[in-house]
Amino acid sequence: MVDTVVKGFTHNWKNSIEIDTAGGLDPVADLAAATFQSLAKFITGITQTPGDVVDNAIYFADEDNSNSEVTGHARTWAVTGNVLQGDAACDYIQGLEDKDATGDDAKTLVRFTKANGTVKVYQCTIENIVTIGGNGNAKSTMTFTLAANGTANLNPTTTPAG
Repeated sequence: MVDTVVKGFTHNWKNSIEIDTAGGLDPVADLAAATFQSLAKFITGITQTPGDVVDNAIYFADEDNSNSEVTGHARTWAVTGNVLQGDAACDYIQGLEDKDATGDDAKTLVRFTKANGTVKVYQCTIENIVTIGGNGNAKSTMTFTLAANGTANLNPTTTPAG
C-alpha cells in the first residue's frame, strides 16, 4: 500500500486557488466547461474563515453547560496581493470591480487544491474588491473576499478545460 499522507509542514503557496474566468455557477454541471486560471502570480496571502454555523443548546441534564453542534458553514477566504495587468485571473477580478458587478455577475467557480491533494470546487461570490492602494512608488495592492455559496464539489473527477 502506498502512503499518500503528506508529512511535515507545508508552505501556504503549495495550496492552489483558481477561478473560472468563464463565470460558471454550478460546481458540478459547469465544471467541464470551466476555464480555471490560477491566482498564484499575484496573490501574496490568503486567510480562510470557516464561518461555522453553530447551534448551542443547554439541556437540563447538563446543569447549565451548553452543547454545541455545527449545523452549517459560511466559508470565506480573505485574499491579498498586487494588481498584475494582463493576468487572466487578475483582469477578471478587476473587471468585476470596474463594472460594479452584483448578483450572479459577481459569482464564479473557485477551485481550491490543498497541499494534501484534496480538491474542492465552490460557487463563490467575489466580494469587497479593492484594486487601488499603496504608496505612489509601490505596486497597486489588491484585496478581495471569496465567499462560498452552497455545497462544494469534493474531489471532482471531471477535468475542466482550464
